[in-house]
Amino acid sequence: MTANPATFPRIKQLARLCLALASLAGSITFGFAQSANATSNRAASNPNSDEAVTLEVFKVQETKGQSYGASNLASATRMNTPIENVPQTIMVMNANLLADIGSHSLDQALRYTSGATPRQNSPDGAIVRGLASSFSHYEDGYFAPSIASDLGNIDRIELIKGPSASIAGASESTGFLNFITKKPLFTDQRSADVTVGSWSFLRGVVDFTGAVPGYGNMAYRIVGSYLNSDSFRDNERTKKTAVYPSFTWRLTKDSELLAQIASVSNFTPGGFGSAYLAPTFGAGATPIIVPANAKIQLNRWMPINVNSSGAAGMGRSTDLQSLSLVFTHRLNESFSFRQSGKLYTITTDLYRNALADNFTYDADGYLMGTYAVNRSRASTQAYRFQGDVAMSLKSAGDTFTMRTLVGYEVARSKSDSLNFASANGVLPFNILAPVYDSGLPTSLLNTGNNNSKGGSFATFANTQVGLFNDYAIVTGGVRRDQNKAGWTKNNLNNTRANTPTTPVITSPLVGLTLKPAAWIALFAVYSDAGAAAATVSTYGGLPVTDPRQILVSVTPDTTNKEFGAKFTFFKGRFSLGVSHFDTLQSGITRNQTDPSYPGGSRNFIDSGNRSRGVDVNWAGDLTANLSVFGGYVFDETSAPGTKPNGSQLELRGTPRNKIQMFSRYQFKKTKDGGFAVKAGVVSQTSVYGRASNTYSLPGATRYDIGLDYRNDRWSFAAGLVNLTDVIFPTFAVGQGSNTIDDPRNFYFSVGRKF
Repeated sequence: MTANPATFPRIKQLARLCLALASLAGSITFGFAQSANATSNRAASNPNSDEAVTLEVFKVQETKGQSYGASNLASATRMNTPIENVPQTIMVMNANLLADIGSHSLDQALRYTSGATPRQNSPDGAIVRGLASSFSHYEDGYFAPSIASDLGNIDRIELIKGPSASIAGASESTGFLNFITKKPLFTDQRSADVTVGSWSFLRGVVDFTGAVPGYGNMAYRIVGSYLNSDSFRDNERTKKTAVYPSFTWRLTKDSELLAQIASVSNFTPGGFGSAYLAPTFGAGATPIIVPANAKIQLNRWMPINVNSSGAAGMGRSTDLQSLSLVFTHRLNESFSFRQSGKLYTITTDLYRNALADNFTYDADGYLMGTYAVNRSRASTQAYRFQGDVAMSLKSAGDTFTMRTLVGYEVARSKSDSLNFASANGVLPFNILAPVYDSGLPTSLLNTGNNNSKGGSFATFANTQVGLFNDYAIVTGGVRRDQNKAGWTKNNLNNTRANTPTTPVITSPLVGLTLKPAAWIALFAVYSDAGAAAATVSTYGGLPVTDPRQILVSVTPDTTNKEFGAKFTFFKGRFSLGVSHFDTLQSGITRNQTDPSYPGGSRNFIDSGNRSRGVDVNWAGDLTANLSVFGGYVFDETSAPGTKPNGSQLELRGTPRNKIQMFSRYQFKKTKDGGFAVKAGVVSQTSVYGRASNTYSLPGATRYDIGLDYRNDRWSFAAGLVNLTDVIFPTFAVGQGSNTIDDPRNFYFSVGRKF
């Protein structure tokens, strides 16, 4: 694969700009805002120390201590930026929090994160403030292929709420999730952790890091993780195996090369949850007639053995191999640059039953549904390059500061895909006595066989200008995206469709931060996330040449207006944020799996979806012994159209009120740890289960408790999740497909440092 030649003139132009900025630095006497001179002097005296390379402008330090707080982040400006300077609502789930809640997946990591819920059938996806988008996966600020991650190699997760295209990708219209990976350390550390739990859960993680023996300027890290578990649903299984080697080479006191490899093999459930047996069906809210001899009543969740991975071999199989290189160099005390490259291959095989979004009773009183079988296989090979230059300047007395980053991204990919569906269409399904493989054909009908090639090019810039020792900070960001020419070949009919280069899409951000006192920051921001116009197939399971197919042109766009305040208390150990948000989304494609549609699914185009309300979040230490994390969101949503009763539609799966809270209290605190008790609560009001708002799911409250003990070498933790065993909906998708959180379960883990 080769890059499109048209991209090179733009890269040259950007390179000239970077060189011009670098030469400018030679004639201006400015410095880093965070004691660059002192750090540089220390580095010169000890070139192999952890402070040897003055690259703080890009680096976020690994989580330390026991607090849940975070004072800086890498996501909002692609640089290491104080969190109070950024005019956006941001939550950070650091390593301490992830460990305390026993999290090994993003679904668990989001459990106490306000305004965010896991997105069903989307690996490492999320719903932010009721709105869904493609929600691409990012690691260390760089795009990465979506996969159901194991968090063994993750130090922290940064979530920016609202459109973030100006600092991420053009499709990041409702939020930005950035996974900060663990990096090699020059201090020897070795650890191993084992966790067991309900449903035969077994997980192990090893983490070795340190300097390369005999080479003080080189460090390595090897993280390995293994997970094998059943599920509370029948015939569902999760198995993950991953190895993450990484290597750091400090070429000089100002230069560094980081190499990271990921080898991941996952088998996870097919992606659907347990349906709620609503008494109505369809956009017109047609009641389901319940006979006197009904074997199962409505207004409840169906038995937990109904799922999308029922037959032998069903689930989502994913294999990922990737290599990334990042070279960073500090030109002087004001300018640094980095260049990254990522190569990866990812293959997926999704094989599942898809339950239709309707139910009826038969003459014997059994609740009946219909389902279809589908399978999709895909393989993608891709490369992505990103380069950026950071500038950090300040005048004498700090009356003026400026932090700027400019850069580019270029990507090319080649994909192959195969799609299969039941040759005999939809099949009857007895809810109380399901037979998952009844009527399964010996071979599925081939509905798609495509090869495609495409790519993209983007430039981006972010600037923060501070006045009077950062009393006032003006933030601006912009990203310009363009999809390059590509093609798709349909091997079923041997036709080829060429995709022209798209017009440039611009996604801006502008914000203002005022800091009248050291403990308060007031902010306001407007942000936009656009995406290139695209042609969407109404029925995703059908070839574009099928006479039943309907093609629709869409231009996605999301805007957000937000203002609020960020407070820090207790000498920065505790942070509190309050904001009002108003987000409007249009041209967004939403897929709904339903065997009653041709090809088994339909793409809906949502325009005019709106989410507005109040977001409160907190993190850190209230006392020396008490750490807390969580938030509250009041979310008032609307969608085009009306409910059956004539009132305004609301976004499905979005509670009007939701509060999440996790806390840890250390009874006996020592330098190395001690004994602690942990507790969490999540409470929400009712949510709608269909986009047509024909029924709602009741609200619920769930509780978690746990204990742990740590010393300098050992750590022990035990937890009881969903103490009262309530059915808690995390995201409602449709009448035949909802996601519920786990029923009551326990876990016990032990760790050892070597």
